Amino acid sequence: RDWSVTGVQTCALPILARQVGEAQLTEIRRQKDPWAKQAIHDFADGRAGEALNAFEQRGLLFIEEEKSELQEKLITDWASGNGAVNPKEHLILAQKNDEVKELNRLAQAKRKELGELKEKHAIVGKDRFYEGDRIMFRRNDRDLKVKNGQMGNILRVDNLRKQLTVGFDNDQRVSFSHEEDRKSTRLNSSH
Repeated sequence: RDWSVTGVQTCALPILARQVGEAQLTEIRRQKDPWAKQAIHDFADGRAGEALNAFEQRGLLFIEEEKSELQEKLITDWASGNGAVNPKEHLILAQKNDEVKELNRLAQAKRKELGELKEKHAIVGKDRFYEGDRIMFRRNDRDLKVKNGQMGNILRVDNLRKQLTVGFDNDQRVSFSHEEDRKSTRLNSSH
């Protein structure tokens, strides 16, 4: 189903605060550097320009004319930071599905260029998956005992049997028909 019921209404929070009291979180713990803490306060107080300037001055904000230039820079930085060698520890997040698809394509190409992916591959729908690729399951599968969002690496491509073997981060392994997956769109690259 594509909907869910919510038990909390937005108007309930002020009523609850009046009845039981409220607290405010004021101490920033995640950011350690004083400038970063100040930037968070700037964002919270509506001074986004000042906060963004603080990040830009430290080389942590990049602005490009074209989206493709920014994506290329992101992948280059990801690879130079060991993301291509160890994608499990270096996530790339994007908001839109088309951006996710393009960034995955670029990350896969970079990993292939660096020799992190083997030649053996399977074509699933319009996507090509290599031995060594990091993938994410996009739906629960009781038969395979995998959950939506679960990630792992393709350990083996068997095109004779039309099977992929995936090893997950919890040492679980599953093999399944990639021929069947063409219809169900179970997989997504996850670099």
